[in-house]
Amino acid sequence: MEIVRCSANSHLLSTALSTVAKTTVARHGAALLHMDAFRADFEASAITMDEVREIADNDPTPMSLRQMRTFADGSKKLHVLSAKFVHKELQSRYARAIMELSALPVGLSHTTSVRHAINFYRYELQSINRMKSPTNAAEDAVFTERIRSAKERGSNLVPLICYGLQELKATDLGQSALQLQSVQEDITDRLDKFFLGRIGIRMIIGHHGSV
Repeated sequence: MEIVRCSANSHLLSTALSTVAKTTVARHGAALLHMDAFRADFEASAITMDEVREIADNDPTPMSLRQMRTFADGSKKLHVLSAKFVHKELQSRYARAIMELSALPVGLSHTTSVRHAINFYRYELQSINRMKSPTNAAEDAVFTERIRSAKERGSNLVPLICYGLQELKATDLGQSALQLQSVQEDITDRLDKFFLGRIGIRMIIGHHGSV
């Protein structure tokens, strides 16, 4: 997350965040529209943080490209097996993302933008968690379409997180904290880990949706 790492002093950080804000305001608005589209359904039966923590305790499965290609022979039976794996795997990875965003320091996790990102992952986790694991081609088709939609909805998460940094900088605490090298490095390391996990989620969905 170079907007933090490259900014060892407050002036450079301010410039970097201003640049980010200018390029993300429009997409930030679009992301919030996505949130409004599912908020009522989500709030009615939101998955609890205790449930999230329990699911996050399950380690994500390390995967190689070779392993992913084993599902790519076009067989419906293999695709259903892939769906079973993805159904379980995404829950663990979504839960990890929620915990990582919730643990962001110096109030970043409490900014409006980051809270929207957290609720996005909670919604997607809840959606899959409340859905039974696919057992046939018809159920696989429904599941695959659902996670494809989730991937599309998640397209705006990067600028959303960046906008959260801008929100943090606008507070007295954030402005002071972001001048500290240790805080910048801590945020950078945490966001690097989060974005790496996000790439994994999108790769899994993209691969399953394309085979």
